[in-house]
Amino acid sequence: MNYEELSSDLRETAKLLQTGQIAKIDFTRHSERLQLAAECLALADRDRRLSAEMLNQFRQGLRRRARATARLRGKDAKLVEQLIDSEQMTLSDLVKLREQIDSEFDEAFSSTLTVPSPAARGDERLAAYKS
Repeated sequence: MNYEELSSDLRETAKLLQTGQIAKIDFTRHSERLQLAAECLALADRDRRLSAEMLNQFRQGLRRRARATARLRGKDAKLVEQLIDSEQMTLSDLVKLREQIDSEFDEAFSSTLTVPSPAARGDERLAAYKS
């Protein structure tokens, strides 16, 4: 039985109870439906907790990536972290933000690798060799 059928059946029983038509209620069937509803609610609660944990882990990963990007750029990530922690941010908003952070991270990381330091270029060794 799907949720819509279960919900509809429970609503019908509630209407019969409200109107006082208790004789029309099949209590054995209603008891089974209530047990099924309790199981569905337990599953929904488990799924809700799992979803909340997954969203929390997703946000933690975003925060780490934002901090890494900020360090590469020499900036502060507090505003981005506040945005990530905002309750108004939907999952699709967070995914878009992740794409932007990933893009900025790749850009910042590649730019730090393409500008070699004097030691990496061997300037000191070259100067020592020439003298």
